[in-house]
This record gives sequence, structure tokens and C-alpha cells, in this order.
Amino acid sequence: EESAALLDGERVESQKEPNQHSRLRLGAMASQPPVRHSSGDGGGGSSGSSSGSSSSGGSSSSSSSGSDKPAPKERTLVRDNAILREFDDSESPDLLVLYHHFRDQCFDCLNAGEYHQQMLRYYEKDINVVEVVPRKVGNNDYLLVCLRHKQPDQNSLCEVAFQVMRQFVGISMLVKRRCFVCNAPTTKKCGQCACACFCSKECLKKGWPQHKALCQKIKASAPPRVETESVHVELG
Repeated sequence: EESAALLDGERVESQKEPNQHSRLRLGAMASQPPVRHSSGDGGGGSSGSSSGSSSSGGSSSSSSSGSDKPAPKERTLVRDNAILREFDDSESPDLLVLYHHFRDQCFDCLNAGEYHQQMLRYYEKDINVVEVVPRKVGNNDYLLVCLRHKQPDQNSLCEVAFQVMRQFVGISMLVKRRCFVCNAPTTKKCGQCACACFCSKECLKKGWPQHKALCQKIKASAPPRVETESVHVELG
């Protein structure tokens, strides 16, 4: 079977049996700064802010529409460089992607296999990639993969995006620009979806069985907007 993925304009053949790793949570990430959450957030995203905190929410007054739903409570995000520093310092393939576990209210890490599985689960719930944004944290390069539910009221202000100076309403995954197969640093990414990194046609060939389903889902939906200008996040 021949793959449809492109890397630097080349066509490659697929293989079987992608590598899988166990889930791993960073120890320091369990002690993140206090964050108040509310399900009342929704709407569209906006460009990032350099401030260290952000809040959103509604007025305490009743809605003019006469709805019985309570007004959304204030929601505050706090940027904590310790989270990014611990994630950025590790070269482990099990710490390839940073995301925020909403149910547990903590930051967590995924390897390449788990990232693909989680992204496919998002697509099953009508949560699609809408933009891919480059970021530099410390001395390393990243992709901020931003997803949003088709129903605006199902989205909330994103924790991960805020940590890297981007205000976004939805879900974000901070992906290291490391090859999803050999873990080498790389500037190359999948030419079809822009959401996964492969350093060579050989690694794309090995990683295609794992990447194929996600890549095809992203291509089948509205193509994400891919930004080229990066913001440098200083860790202090």
C-alpha cells in the first residue's frame, strides 16, 4: 500500500506496526498554579497576549433573553514557566506533546502514539484542527496544534495555548518539533496536515501506518490555517 503523505515533495510507501509507549505524567505538572474554570466560556480565538494572566467571564446580572442558565463565572489563567521548563528540558519521546487534562485539571504528556489516539478521539467528538501555530520555547521549536468544537458553546479558554502566549478558545496540543519516529530534532512536518513531524522520508515511511488515519481526517475536514511567524516564549 502506498501512502498519500508527502514530506519535502517525496512519495513513500507505508509499513506496519508503529511503536507505542506508555503514558507518562510529569511530576512537577501536578502542582500547577490555581486556575478557576467555568463551562461558560465560548466563542472564537484571538492572537496571544504577553501578560502573565488572563481572565474571562460574564456579568452577574441576569440575561436579557430570560434564560434560566446562570451567568458564567470569572475564569482566570496563570502562566507558570516551571511547567514549560520541565517539559522543554526533557528529550524523552514519552514527553513529546503537552496537553491539559480538563477532567483532572492538570497538565499531562503524550508520546507519538498517544497523541494520534487522542487526536482521533477529538475528531470523533467533532473537535477539529483549525490552526497550527509555530512557537519557540527556550531554545527549542514547537507546533501549537489548535482544535475547536463545531458548537461554539462547547469550547473554553485554552490552558496550553495561554502558557505559550496565545489566547485561544478551544483545545491545544503543544508538539515538540522532533521526529515522531526517531525523536531527532527537525524542522520538517507532514506536508498534508502540518500536525506531525518526521525528519526524513524513511521515518515518514515507518510512521505512516500510525499517522495515516489522523492525516486523512484532517485533510477531509476544512484545512487548518498554518501560521509561519513564531513567538519566542522566554522561560526566565
